[in-house]
Amino acid sequence: AANSVTLDDTDAIVAARQAYDSLTAAQKALVESSVVEKLEGAEAALYEIMANQNKSVSDKQLVSDLADVLTSNELAELEYQRGDVYIKLKKSADVIQTVSASSPVVAPVQKPEKVPEISVQPVKHDNTADTSKAVRSPMVGVAYLTPEPNSPNYVKVGDTVTVGQTLLLVEAMKTFNPVKSPRAGKVTSILVKNGTPVEFDEPLMIIE
Repeated sequence: AANSVTLDDTDAIVAARQAYDSLTAAQKALVESSVVEKLEGAEAALYEIMANQNKSVSDKQLVSDLADVLTSNELAELEYQRGDVYIKLKKSADVIQTVSASSPVVAPVQKPEKVPEISVQPVKHDNTADTSKAVRSPMVGVAYLTPEPNSPNYVKVGDTVTVGQTLLLVEAMKTFNPVKSPRAGKVTSILVKNGTPVEFDEPLMIIE
């Protein structure tokens, strides 16, 4: 029965009853008091286990708790049933035998999280300027418009430059290579930002 301690009418139990009948009234009262105490302790432990099972206790933990009730209260057999879970423990020759039956627990199938799509947009350069008069990068590297991190640009839009004047640096292989103006004229557009990678022959600025 659910949440109850049961005993079978075996030969051992019959012999125990005969021995009990031969006891004096005082001895019987002592035995009855001890048995009632053990049963009450077992009942209290079972109610605690029932409460814990409402908190999704695993079957393994439940069997372990029931085994503790069986051994600590010196019981020969114990049955537990709650809902569709049925467990029977029987102590034989100091070995606890377990018979359990329960409905299989089906774990909810979780849908895999959708992997966010990552799109890579190519860097677009200002193609509106007339690149026929552009000063182009002589190599692959990183463009620097200033000689030092906190220094002003070599040139700015609107400046008038002379032939051979340094316009910016292109760093490649830890070497800073000056890009010089191929002609005299006015800087009308700067097509790159400070510290940005550049490709070979990429337009850097327009001098008209």
